[in-house]
Amino acid sequence: MMVMGLCYCAFAFLLCLLGGRFLTTLFVSARETNVLDLTQQYLTTYSVFYPALLIIYVFRNTIQGLGYSKEAMLAGLFELFGRCGVAFGLIGTYGFAAAAFASPVAWLAADLLLLTLYYNKMSRLWRWELARQRYEKMKSAAPAKS
Repeated sequence: MMVMGLCYCAFAFLLCLLGGRFLTTLFVSARETNVLDLTQQYLTTYSVFYPALLIIYVFRNTIQGLGYSKEAMLAGLFELFGRCGVAFGLIGTYGFAAAAFASPVAWLAADLLLLTLYYNKMSRLWRWELARQRYEKMKSAAPAKS
């Protein structure tokens, strides 16, 4: 899943980098050079961080599939805090460049939580599996009672 997603991310990055300006002219006049420049900046910024978005999709669904839906929902809260942090702390100083980074910062904040949760839950499940295997081994090695 990750390899296919990373291939998509690379394709989307190249499409945004090389064709973003052209695609924008489908909606905006080519004379609007300022809009085209800002759109290109926005698309490039987003597409660079598509792998972070891929991590959210894969790990949030994995965590939710393992039965930890509350923890998966908490990632959305981290995204909200990331966006609010950029909106209230950086847009006044850095303007549009900060606005373009709002979602990527939110994705990275959610990634931080999701990767931590994933490795925590998986190590716990792995320890339970090892304990189960040891128990089964001890149970089969114990002499049979008659």
